Amino acid sequence: MRRLDPAGNGKQELSALGAHEIPGPIERALQMEQRGIAEFLLERGIRQTSDLGLVHAAENNDHTLLQLLVDHGADIQMYVHAALLHAIKSGQYEMVEALIDRGANPHLSFALFTLGGYRCLGATGFAVWFHHLDILKLLLAKSVQPEYDDLSVAKEKGFEQAVTLLLPALVDAPGEKKEYVTYYLNRQESAREVALENTLEVSSHLVDPDLHDEDGKCAHQ
Repeated sequence: MRRLDPAGNGKQELSALGAHEIPGPIERALQMEQRGIAEFLLERGIRQTSDLGLVHAAENNDHTLLQLLVDHGADIQMYVHAALLHAIKSGQYEMVEALIDRGANPHLSFALFTLGGYRCLGATGFAVWFHHLDILKLLLAKSVQPEYDDLSVAKEKGFEQAVTLLLPALVDAPGEKKEYVTYYLNRQESAREVALENTLEVSSHLVDPDLHDEDGKCAHQ
């Protein structure tokens, strides 16, 4: 009888089990808090099929798991950006810092879906929306340029400390630019109706599929 080769590339090899599933066996084991099973599969050559393992490590500030996944093939340069987003969302300061130091790009923008639509925000916008002042300070210290819309989010949420931090980052001089920022804030405030409380989810390709209901809709908490 032919034995399966965990390191092989053939469709019948052990390493190919779950190769086209998202989440795959490793990611599913981590979602079910079966760390031992995930480690067992990794050690036997089962491949990671998505960035969901990195996301799990980021959300839980699990640096040991992060390194384990990287050691077993997770391409942190290419797939760590969603993990950074989730670390910001979860308020994991140390993980945010570590991921940026490892090469995560904090200058990307992501779509956040609400009950009434979606917002496109950068890393600083996520820190503002989820009210993580310490992470906002960290991002600004690492020269992450905020967007004008981050200011309107801070005003919507009454996050005055964030407004205080964001204004100097958006205004290089006290003249015309500052007047534009003031105009922008006033325009955004007058154009936007009082928002309902919304629970945000990242775009579906970044979210654990378990967060969606049977119809594929976001299962808002």
